[in-house]
Amino acid sequence: MADITSRTERQMASFSEQMSQLAQQIQQLLPVCPSRNPEPAAALSTPTPPPSGFAFLTPPERFSGDSGDCRPFLTQCGLHFELQPACFPTDRAEVAFIISRLSGRAEVWATAEWARHSTICDSLQAFSDTLVQIFQQTGRGRAASP
Repeated sequence: MADITSRTERQMASFSEQMSQLAQQIQQLLPVCPSRNPEPAAALSTPTPPPSGFAFLTPPERFSGDSGDCRPFLTQCGLHFELQPACFPTDRAEVAFIISRLSGRAEVWATAEWARHSTICDSLQAFSDTLVQIFQQTGRGRAASP
Protein backbone atom coordinates (compact mmCIF):
# COMPACT_ATOMS: atom_id res chain seq x y z
CA MET A 1 0.00 0.00 0.00
CA ALA A 2 2.87 2.36 0.82
CA ASP A 3 4.31 1.67 -2.64
CA ILE A 4 1.04 2.71 -4.31
CA THR A 5 0.87 5.85 -2.20
CA SER A 6 4.47 6.70 -3.00
CA ARG A 7 3.92 6.11 -6.72
CA THR A 8 0.76 8.25 -6.67
CA GLU A 9 2.61 11.05 -4.91
CA ARG A 10 5.40 10.91 -7.52
CA GLN A 11 2.84 11.02 -10.33
CA MET A 12 1.06 13.99 -8.78
CA ALA A 13 4.38 15.81 -8.34
CA SER A 14 5.16 15.09 -11.99
CA PHE A 15 1.72 16.36 -13.06
CA SER A 16 2.19 19.48 -10.98
CA GLU A 17 5.57 20.14 -12.61
CA GLN A 18 4.07 19.62 -16.07
CA MET A 19 1.28 22.08 -15.28
CA SER A 20 3.79 24.62 -14.01
CA GLN A 21 5.72 24.29 -17.26
CA LEU A 22 2.49 24.66 -19.24
CA ALA A 23 1.59 27.76 -17.25
CA GLN A 24 4.99 29.30 -17.95
CA GLN A 25 4.64 28.58 -21.66
CA ILE A 26 1.19 30.16 -21.75
CA GLN A 27 2.44 33.22 -19.90
CA GLN A 28 5.23 33.61 -22.46
CA LEU A 29 2.75 33.35 -25.34
CA LEU A 30 0.14 35.80 -24.03
CA PRO A 31 2.07 38.99 -24.84
CA VAL A 32 2.81 37.81 -28.39
CA CYS A 33 -0.66 36.62 -29.37
CA PRO A 34 -1.76 38.21 -32.63
CA SER A 35 -4.52 40.78 -32.57
CA ARG A 36 -8.03 39.75 -33.55
CA ASN A 37 -7.76 41.36 -37.02
CA PRO A 38 -4.17 41.07 -38.24
CA GLU A 39 -3.05 43.65 -40.80
CA PRO A 40 -1.91 42.59 -44.27
CA ALA A 41 1.86 42.16 -44.56
CA ALA A 42 2.34 45.38 -46.58
CA ALA A 43 0.63 47.48 -43.93
CA LEU A 44 2.77 46.16 -41.07
CA SER A 45 5.57 48.65 -41.73
CA THR A 46 3.47 51.55 -40.41
CA PRO A 47 2.82 51.51 -36.67
CA THR A 48 -0.87 51.56 -35.88
CA PRO A 49 -2.68 51.85 -32.58
CA PRO A 50 -4.11 48.64 -31.15
CA PRO A 51 -7.67 47.79 -32.17
CA SER A 52 -10.28 49.58 -30.08
CA GLY A 53 -11.39 46.27 -28.52
CA PHE A 54 -7.86 45.42 -27.36
CA ALA A 55 -7.18 45.51 -23.65
CA PHE A 56 -4.20 44.22 -21.74
CA LEU A 57 -5.37 42.01 -18.92
CA THR A 58 -3.30 40.65 -16.12
CA PRO A 59 -3.86 36.93 -15.59
CA PRO A 60 -6.47 36.10 -12.96
CA GLU A 61 -5.31 35.28 -9.46
CA ARG A 62 -4.65 31.58 -9.03
CA PHE A 63 -7.64 29.61 -7.77
CA SER A 64 -6.89 26.88 -5.24
CA GLY A 65 -10.40 25.68 -4.53
CA ASP A 66 -10.15 26.66 -0.88
CA SER A 67 -12.21 29.85 -1.10
CA GLY A 68 -15.28 27.95 -2.23
CA ASP A 69 -16.11 30.63 -4.80
CA CYS A 70 -14.85 29.83 -8.28
CA ARG A 71 -17.30 31.99 -10.26
CA PRO A 72 -15.25 35.22 -10.06
CA PHE A 73 -12.20 33.24 -11.19
CA LEU A 74 -14.09 31.77 -14.15
CA THR A 75 -15.41 35.24 -15.03
CA GLN A 76 -11.87 36.62 -15.10
CA CYS A 77 -10.79 33.78 -17.39
CA GLY A 78 -13.82 34.45 -19.60
CA LEU A 79 -12.71 38.07 -20.01
CA HIS A 80 -9.39 36.84 -21.40
CA PHE A 81 -11.15 34.52 -23.84
CA GLU A 82 -13.50 37.26 -25.04
CA LEU A 83 -10.93 40.04 -25.37
CA GLN A 84 -8.13 37.87 -26.80
CA PRO A 85 -9.88 35.24 -28.93
CA ALA A 86 -6.87 34.71 -31.20
CA CYS A 87 -4.92 33.48 -28.17
CA PHE A 88 -7.56 30.86 -27.39
CA PRO A 89 -8.68 29.34 -30.70
CA THR A 90 -10.20 26.18 -29.16
CA ASP A 91 -12.03 25.10 -26.04
CA ARG A 92 -9.01 22.98 -25.17
CA ALA A 93 -6.78 26.09 -25.27
CA GLU A 94 -9.19 27.86 -22.92
CA VAL A 95 -9.22 24.87 -20.56
CA ALA A 96 -5.40 24.79 -20.62
CA PHE A 97 -5.32 28.47 -19.65
CA ILE A 98 -7.71 27.85 -16.75
CA ILE A 99 -5.64 24.90 -15.54
CA SER A 100 -2.50 27.04 -15.72
CA ARG A 101 -4.12 29.48 -13.27
CA LEU A 102 -5.08 26.82 -10.71
CA SER A 103 -3.18 25.90 -7.56
CA GLY A 104 -3.61 23.63 -4.57
CA ARG A 105 -6.28 20.96 -4.66
CA ALA A 106 -7.94 22.50 -7.73
CA GLU A 107 -4.66 22.16 -9.64
CA VAL A 108 -4.21 18.57 -8.46
CA TRP A 109 -7.72 17.67 -9.67
CA ALA A 110 -7.42 19.46 -13.03
CA THR A 111 -3.92 18.15 -13.70
CA ALA A 112 -5.15 14.60 -13.22
CA GLU A 113 -8.07 15.22 -15.61
CA TRP A 114 -5.74 16.72 -18.24
CA ALA A 115 -3.16 13.94 -17.87
CA ARG A 116 -5.73 11.20 -18.38
CA HIS A 117 -7.12 13.01 -21.44
CA SER A 118 -10.54 13.40 -19.84
CA THR A 119 -13.24 14.50 -22.28
CA ILE A 120 -14.14 17.40 -19.98
CA CYS A 121 -10.86 19.01 -21.06
CA ASP A 122 -12.18 19.20 -24.63
CA SER A 123 -15.13 21.41 -23.70
CA LEU A 124 -14.92 24.71 -21.84
CA GLN A 125 -18.54 24.32 -20.72
CA ALA A 126 -18.04 20.79 -19.39
CA PHE A 127 -14.80 21.72 -17.63
CA SER A 128 -16.29 24.87 -16.08
CA ASP A 129 -19.44 23.05 -14.98
CA THR A 130 -17.37 20.32 -13.33
CA LEU A 131 -15.09 22.86 -11.66
CA VAL A 132 -18.15 24.63 -10.24
CA GLN A 133 -19.72 21.35 -9.15
CA ILE A 134 -16.58 20.32 -7.26
CA PHE A 135 -15.30 23.62 -5.86
CA GLN A 136 -18.23 26.06 -5.61
CA GLN A 137 -19.59 26.25 -2.07
CA THR A 138 -23.02 27.83 -1.57
CA GLY A 139 -23.22 27.65 2.16
CA ARG A 140 -21.61 26.05 5.10
CA GLY A 141 -19.77 23.08 3.61
CA ARG A 142 -22.27 22.45 0.80
CA ALA A 143 -21.31 22.32 -2.84
CA ALA A 144 -23.34 24.30 -5.34
CA SER A 145 -25.94 22.46 -7.33
CA PRO A 146 -25.21 22.44 -11.06
